[in-house]
Amino acid sequence: MTIEADRVAQTPDLSYKFSEQIDVSTGLPVGLVPLEIVRRKSYLNNIRPNAIYHDIGGGTGASARYILSMIPADVKEGMRVIISEPYNYIPHTVRQEIVKEVDELVIIKSAAVSSAGLIEADVSSLINMVHLIPKGDRVEMWKRLFDASPIGSVGIVSTTFITDWIPEELHANRVAYFFQAWMMQIARRAKEVLSDEVFAEFRARKKTEKLSLLDSNGLIQEIIGAGFEIEHKSNETMPCNVESYDLIRYDKEWIDFITPVIEPAQACEIQGYALQKTMKEKDLTLEDRMPRNTLVLVFRKPGIPKNYVYGSTLVV
Repeated sequence: MTIEADRVAQTPDLSYKFSEQIDVSTGLPVGLVPLEIVRRKSYLNNIRPNAIYHDIGGGTGASARYILSMIPADVKEGMRVIISEPYNYIPHTVRQEIVKEVDELVIIKSAAVSSAGLIEADVSSLINMVHLIPKGDRVEMWKRLFDASPIGSVGIVSTTFITDWIPEELHANRVAYFFQAWMMQIARRAKEVLSDEVFAEFRARKKTEKLSLLDSNGLIQEIIGAGFEIEHKSNETMPCNVESYDLIRYDKEWIDFITPVIEPAQACEIQGYALQKTMKEKDLTLEDRMPRNTLVLVFRKPGIPKNYVYGSTLVV
């Protein structure tokens, strides 16, 4: 059964092209490949029957569908799944795939900070979205999530918008040079096509507003500060290529960060034109690897859950 909560939320003209890009080596969406570490380490193997799973900032529903694939089938069939997403852009096909596996799917039109305190969830996930939330709001979100979560509940976070996003590998410099060259071509193209007034505002905003990159340790301290314990921390490789950047230029948040004040359709065109120039200048193809580090965290609310057998003692 699918239930949609009737909440007011404006729906901008967003595209999720990047979320649909598939990594040929794994068959998974590129943005979700880093989360395979959660599967390999079996962090979700011991979820209780009839559990509640809350995917916060669920986007297209792809992350919820993927997280559910890590949970044993006999547990999933009794689960209640809540996806909170302010823009409610979840395709019918994705909803149907989830509904086939679980007891109930509820979709709530609600932003992350408010929705974090709404659900007493055994599993919560925040996938590729925490970098969009200002620090003060994030701190409030972690507190709300802690207060709402039952003892022993598990949370999963991933984000590639971290200060050490460039992998320490042989081609690390190539990734940095590509990105710098692309940003330079964007500025050149913007100067060519924008009015002097708009270009001046664009330059001024670029100087004062940088892409929000998180300090990994700072993010961890926010989560610990709310009361959670960190079970896992790692930087995993997101297998991006040049095509990934050609797809992400359609994303509204990316547009706002990279090309502020420019009308979205025109900003997307500017980024695409600049990418083509960069590819020609650097002799690149869409298939050339441009990997990113992605921070993956698993955290728990400490304590012994009710009805948990500890030694020979049943805690009730």
